[in-house]
Amino acid sequence: MAAQADNDRVLAGKVDKLQQTVASHLQRIAELEKENAELRRTVGAGHKEEAYRTHNSMAFKRKSNGKFSDQPYCPHCYKLMSVVEGFMINCRPCSHVVTLGNERLPEIAKWLDENPE
Repeated sequence: MAAQADNDRVLAGKVDKLQQTVASHLQRIAELEKENAELRRTVGAGHKEEAYRTHNSMAFKRKSNGKFSDQPYCPHCYKLMSVVEGFMINCRPCSHVVTLGNERLPEIAKWLDENPE
C-alpha cells in the first residue's frame, strides 16, 4: 500500500509538472501568434505601398507589366475610387474626395510611367 501511495505522489508530481509545461507553451504560442499577426500587417502594408504610387491625393496601382493603371485608388485604404459627375472622385469606404476631371486620369498614369520616383 505504501508503495502505491508513493507511486501516486510521483505520478501526481509528474502530471503537475507537465500541466505547467503545457500552460507555459500555450502562453508562448499565444505570444508568437500575436507577434506573427503584427508582422503580417507590417509586411502587408509595405507590399501594398510598393504596388501603388500616390499623386494628386490618389493612389495609382502598378500593373503586372510595370505601368500604372489610370484607375484611381484611395491613398488611405487602397480601395478603388468612384468617379462622380465626371469631376469628383471619391472613396466610398473612407469618404476621401478629390476634385479632378476624370479625363486627366490617363495623363496622370502616363506621367507616373515616365517619371519614376
